[in-house]
Amino acid sequence: MKTAIVTCVTANWLPWAAVTLLSCVENGRATDSDLIICAHGLTDENRAELARFCLHHKIEIKVIGVDASKVTTAALGKWGLGTIIRLILDTILPPDYDRVLYLDADVLSLQPLHKLLNADLEGCTVGAVIDMGYLPFIRPRAWGRKKALGFEKPANYFNAGVILFD
Repeated sequence: MKTAIVTCVTANWLPWAAVTLLSCVENGRATDSDLIICAHGLTDENRAELARFCLHHKIEIKVIGVDASKVTTAALGKWGLGTIIRLILDTILPPDYDRVLYLDADVLSLQPLHKLLNADLEGCTVGAVIDMGYLPFIRPRAWGRKKALGFEKPANYFNAGVILFD
């Protein structure tokens, strides 16, 4: 099974994305997965810094440049371009991956990722977990914001910082 671990960022988040992927190798033991950063706005200096990081840590991280300039900040609201890039991964990544684990650039792997990468998704395309921090009985203010957006009743939703695509 060909797998990739991917994070999506703008240039200012590149160092954190690199650390996220390094944690997947050092703690997550994800040595058989391709490590990929999909990034908007990288400069030659950004790429050189990442190359030095990879050389120092003896890892390989592939970089896929993404032109997200057509997305206006007005359309993004509080979310950054990195958030939007993950929504179009199917158009960015090569089609030969069987599994893709998406991680936000502020996520660290603290344990082996083998079980997660090989989880049985029971025919589903996406694996994710409920974001427990935003359940109405835990965070009533968060529910108030959902209500203001037009949600009629409390509903569970997933944490988009860790998504497994099959």
